[in-house]
Amino acid sequence: MQTCGAGLPVAGSGTNGGSLVLGGIEPSLYRGDIWYTPIKEEWYYQIEILKLEIGGQSLNLDCREYNADKAIVDSGTTLLRLPQKVFNAVVEAVVRTSLIPEFSDGFWTGSQLACWTNSEAPWSYFPKISIYLRDENSSRSFRITLLPQLYIQPMMGAGLNYECYRFGISPSTNALVLGATVMEGFYVVFDRARKRVGFAASPCAGKTTKHHKM
Repeated sequence: MQTCGAGLPVAGSGTNGGSLVLGGIEPSLYRGDIWYTPIKEEWYYQIEILKLEIGGQSLNLDCREYNADKAIVDSGTTLLRLPQKVFNAVVEAVVRTSLIPEFSDGFWTGSQLACWTNSEAPWSYFPKISIYLRDENSSRSFRITLLPQLYIQPMMGAGLNYECYRFGISPSTNALVLGATVMEGFYVVFDRARKRVGFAASPCAGKTTKHHKM
């Protein structure tokens, strides 16, 4: 599955869209290798999150915090949803490492938008977010890295002389959910036959990265 959001138009077309391929993999929809993480429970496509990094710095939370209740991949969820403790740590780290001196609390909670003039794109002000997943070889992990374009999301039609954005991450009461905020950066393979979920770099995502780590 490939989804391309408002911040990440399909290369060359300038439009948003996506592709759903059933029964196989379409090589034209991704770049490089596909890295797979095991499915722990098939019903929810439950996987294991090992750690999160903001701007290259680990949150230093116990991995159980990321997997409290469960961690799942879900194309039907709009945002990246995090357990409250993880969400608070992510917001604190983003605030600390961003180049924005002050931001309204309402932006982080989703009740307010942040706006810039049309000539200014805000993404360079924010850090990358890396999510480490368990590899099929259980002694290894790999990471998927989200550019700010994925989680600082443009809201169309907000104003004539400025563009407004929302925070694409929200707190969750029961699970960590890798929703569309994450999936828009990747070609995602739901492989039930081999009980795994795969991630590869999507042409939608520019320099969104993913690589193996021992």
